[in-house]
Amino acid sequence: MLGGHEVNGSLLEDMTQNWSEYKKECLRRLESDITVKSGIYCNGTFDNYACWPRSSPGNISVPCPWYLPWVKTGRTGYVYRFCSDQGVWQTMENSTNIWRDLSECTENNLFHQNDEDYSVLSTLQLLYTVGYSISLAVLLLALLILSVFRSVRINVLPHVAH
Repeated sequence: MLGGHEVNGSLLEDMTQNWSEYKKECLRRLESDITVKSGIYCNGTFDNYACWPRSSPGNISVPCPWYLPWVKTGRTGYVYRFCSDQGVWQTMENSTNIWRDLSECTENNLFHQNDEDYSVLSTLQLLYTVGYSISLAVLLLALLILSVFRSVRINVLPHVAH
């Protein structure tokens, strides 16, 4: 177990399993949403990326899907869609594909570290690299000294008293 999660398989397998759980959870939530909304609204749906609730016209945002391995609790962005005044999800220009903006959910966006954190980590990495290098150099020097003295024989003759 690692951090409460069992480590058994590749990142892709884990992500696929988490995606499947996310999808099931989304579909259950959409089916259980029996509240009757009056007026015009866009239907709730799972678009194979994020779960979209039934929504009134306007900009809609939902948190980045938790099945993405780089999405951490407390460090999430949002996925955006637009529900038109006719109650239809906005499509991409010259296409039937539904438009969505998932730029806040990309790995690079969520893992962008501030300069101070990066500086501290870089300094620590430099320190341990220098420390290990010095340790290795001293160890090699000690082995060299031992091998040189091993071949030196000191003959001590006892003094014979006359």
